[in-house]
Amino acid sequence: MIPMPPHGTARLTVQVLPFSAGMHPAVDGTFMVLGFPGSLDLDVAYLESQNGALYLEKKPQVARYNQVFDHLRAKSLNPDNSRALIQRRIQEIT
Repeated sequence: MIPMPPHGTARLTVQVLPFSAGMHPAVDGTFMVLGFPGSLDLDVAYLESQNGALYLEKKPQVARYNQVFDHLRAKSLNPDNSRALIQRRIQEIT
C-alpha cells in the first residue's frame, strides 16, 4: 500500500476525476496555473502539448484556466472518496 499522510496534514490534495464524470473542459491536454502570492509577478497558465509548451500571462486567459480547474475539482471525488478509490484499486492489483 502507498503510505498516505493522515487527512489534513498533507500539503497536497488528491482528487480523482472518474470516467463516470464524463466529458470535461480539460480533455485536450494538461495544464497548470502557477501562482505567485505576494509577488509582483502575475499568475501564469502553463499548457503542455506534443509540440511543446505555452505560457499564458494575460489575466483573462489565466482566469479561464482557473475556471477550468474549479470545474474539474467540482466534478472530482472529494479527497476522502479519492483516497478510498485509490486504496481499493491498489488492493485489486496486488
